Formats: sequence, C-alpha cells, structure tokens
Amino acid sequence: MLAAFIYVLFFMISTDDKTRYSKDKVMNCLVIASSFVAAQGIAGGQVVSTNAPLLNPSVAIGYMLFNLDFKNF
Repeated sequence: MLAAFIYVLFFMISTDDKTRYSKDKVMNCLVIASSFVAAQGIAGGQVVSTNAPLLNPSVAIGYMLFNLDFKNF
C-alpha cells in the first residue's frame, strides 16, 4: 500500500498544473517513471520481472483469484 501511495502521489504532483516540478514534459515523465521504479523497489520486487508485485490492488486480487495463488494475500 505504501508503494502504491508513493507512485500515485508523485503522479498527481507531476500532472497537476499547480504542483509540477517543471514545465518541461520530459522532467515530469522522468519523475513519474522514477517514482514507479522506487515503488516497485519498496514493494519488494524487481523492476523488470514476471514476478514483480502488482501496485494496483484490484489487479493483484484478480491475479490471485485467476491463478488461485493466495500466498501473498
């Protein structure tokens, strides 16, 4: 939950006109991408992996129900 919060927080900060770090779109994209990488690291997963933790809770629950894999629930 902490990782998802951090990712969403930086996404919201980077997309709102009042709170942007820069007017350059490349910098805002860099902030969003780096917050995603940091969130994946906080969640305990590798950045590029098929076993990476899912940051969206509804997708994670759907994945667990589809595969009947509840070990990380």
